[in-house]
Amino acid sequence: MILVVLRDGEHLEPFGDHQHQLVPSRYRGRVLTIYGVPIMGATVNGTDPGTTWPVRATAATDPNGYFVLPLAGYGKYRIEVINGSETVTIQGDEIEVETVEMARAKRLAERRHDDEERRAQLRGWRRIWAWLRT
Repeated sequence: MILVVLRDGEHLEPFGDHQHQLVPSRYRGRVLTIYGVPIMGATVNGTDPGTTWPVRATAATDPNGYFVLPLAGYGKYRIEVINGSETVTIQGDEIEVETVEMARAKRLAERRHDDEERRAQLRGWRRIWAWLRT
């Protein structure tokens, strides 16, 4: 999946009689396959940076792959796009793509690492115990 998040910067909105004010634009974007085909029905969530909850805004892509999140202020939110088994996360200038297989492999690697640390701690205890017994 390719995600293109467009930020139109700031735009003018009417304010009072014949006056306008400059306001930040909303998050707008498009979700496409690697072949450029629009993806309809992908879920787009906006949350506070570093969190996944609470969701501040959510949207689904239309038949053309477009979405608009009513959140203003580029970089102030964590944007997560979910399409089937693939998740794309954008926070500031960082982009992370994760599939179900990648998430599973990451969990297994973390579990192996934790198991190795526990074994190393147990080996240390055995050595201390053997030293104390003699």
